[in-house]
Amino acid sequence: DLSLESYIFARSASIEDDKTWILHGVNHKKWLNGKETLETSDNLAWQSAFTSMNLEELSMPGNTFSVRQLNHYIHYLQETGQPSSEYRLAL
Repeated sequence: DLSLESYIFARSASIEDDKTWILHGVNHKKWLNGKETLETSDNLAWQSAFTSMNLEELSMPGNTFSVRQLNHYIHYLQETGQPSSEYRLAL
């Protein structure tokens, strides 16, 4: 079953260290056994999936990457099981 089980929305975030983001104005919605719950909190520590990525690179269109950035991004996509062939062709 590929149904969405939960999601987290935050009004904003700040990076505490290389691995931890602090989410601000948080809504955490969950679905279990046909029931929906919503938890809200002022702040939530979150372990980012993008710890090794430069945030500027994540927001840049792929055609603006340098060769080094593109290679780094391809490696990240492959390590996380995401499609990378479109970017490999660009090399």
